[in-house]
Amino acid sequence: MTDHHPLLSGEVKVALSRRATLRSLVNQLADEQPPALRFEPHVTLYHPVALDRPLDEVVASLRSLASHVKGPLRLELLPAQGGQHYYQSVLAPVVPDEALLALRAAAEASWGPIEKPYFTHLSLLYGDLDDERRACIAKGVNELRALPKALELDSVVLVRAVGRADEWEVVHREALG
Repeated sequence: MTDHHPLLSGEVKVALSRRATLRSLVNQLADEQPPALRFEPHVTLYHPVALDRPLDEVVASLRSLASHVKGPLRLELLPAQGGQHYYQSVLAPVVPDEALLALRAAAEASWGPIEKPYFTHLSLLYGDLDDERRACIAKGVNELRALPKALELDSVVLVRAVGRADEWEVVHREALG
């Protein structure tokens, strides 16, 4: 692995209701692949949010987004697989439902469209690994049956993603519903 690919932007993530088990898995994978970094398990909803936007405007938009969802989202989680990017090194795809896609559309209406297609996933490991290593780690996760069949997402979170993943800071959290 090379550097930690520092970022300089904001992100909006959908946070998991029960993070402890997945946090333990993410931490274990990071510890087994130094210099990989630990991070909070999440599903990215929108990236990037420009840091020059006034915080009160972003928070107001976040509140509006969260109010349109009727309680926690429950999304199907698919088996782990190797990804193609540092921040998607090992991941588990999430089957997006109508409510999550509506939330994404509302985020784009607030902050502008994103050109890249939305790939809904739960990141398990960030790192510069070759494809074979990524696939091997994903296979190990699947063999351990370490992933739940579904995720419950209970809040939207604004993250100041500046620097390395272990330096990112939650700026605001808004409960769904």
